[in-house]
Amino acid sequence: MDMSTELLITAGGLFLSFITYFLGSKQRRVTTQGSELDSVQKAVSIWRGLAENYGLDMEKWRTLATKFQDDILELHTIVEKQQNENKKLVAEIEVLRTEVTRLGKMLNHAK
Repeated sequence: MDMSTELLITAGGLFLSFITYFLGSKQRRVTTQGSELDSVQKAVSIWRGLAENYGLDMEKWRTLATKFQDDILELHTIVEKQQNENKKLVAEIEVLRTEVTRLGKMLNHAK
């Protein structure tokens, strides 16, 4: 073989190697992008599911919070009524104490 044939074979081999490398590189990029896209779609699906569950949970908590607020208002009303009744009873007790003291003094004078 002469030198030009060897050079031609070597140049052809190098040329084919570069072509193969670039085509393979493009194929790897496409495969990588497809894999990344699959990963992103899976992540979006997971987050969408979490968001939907969160929304349902939040609605349950809102319902409970509303019920608790209603219960608190009702308890405030009950406590207010009890406090008013307590004040009336304390006033009646003071009247009765005064009356008992007065009657005790009358009893002591009568002896």
